[in-house]
Amino acid sequence: MKNRLQELHEILEYLPSTSNSLVESPTKTLINDDNDLNEFLNTLNNIKIYIERMEKLLEICVKKQNEILIKPGINEFFDDVLKNANSEFKDLTRICMNQIRIWNNESKKWGKKTLSINERIKINQISFVNRKIEKILLDYNESNIDYREKLTKKVAKYLDFLNVDICEKDIEDFMISGNLGKISESIVMGKNVKDEIIQSLQVRNEGILNLEKQIKELHEMFHDVMLLTELQNNNIDCIYKSMESATNYVNEAKTNMKEANEKKKKMIKVS
Repeated sequence: MKNRLQELHEILEYLPSTSNSLVESPTKTLINDDNDLNEFLNTLNNIKIYIERMEKLLEICVKKQNEILIKPGINEFFDDVLKNANSEFKDLTRICMNQIRIWNNESKKWGKKTLSINERIKINQISFVNRKIEKILLDYNESNIDYREKLTKKVAKYLDFLNVDICEKDIEDFMISGNLGKISESIVMGKNVKDEIIQSLQVRNEGILNLEKQIKELHEMFHDVMLLTELQNNNIDCIYKSMESATNYVNEAKTNMKEANEKKKKMIKVS
């Protein structure tokens, strides 16, 4: 698999400092002139390419996870490929989410006004990309959770077969370090596997649980706009209820005033 991590990291460093980058500044207005739609579509095309790459990376991750599950810790190459795929997926997610957040924030400014044709095109495309990236992140997160559970059980069974005394908690901690290959190395060299695992915890690499946490954070970030929109709707409901209560209060006051005037007239007639 081609390693594009260096290229992606260079993109991430380049984005904040140039106006020609893929991810524009949040202050950039989408609605400028007729050329703006072409610029939007060009950026959209790049984002779609990245999303397609993320889908491919997800397939690679699942494939390598299954290969590792067959003989966990035997082939370090599978571990390295999986690490690289996860790292590239995370970098692409950051790039896509930065642009999607800009689009979402910009689209909120349009409000409920009558949209132009260009604006409707953008809204539809932004909604499509939102749904696409959400599904990929959910699938990726679920695959990592499932992989972690299966791998813990598989490694425990594998070590039990080799008469290695180690608990699942130590196995899970060792997976977080991202060095499953050392399990086999320790067995072959006759070392104390448990001590090797504890020592390896001093250097934490990207592990399954860390990836799971990162994806959850990215997923929460993706829902920020949705939560803000829901909060705004709740505020509108509160304002509407307050206005409704005020209207009822005014109507009630008018009724009371009318009744008071009628009683006053009756009292005047009686006197």
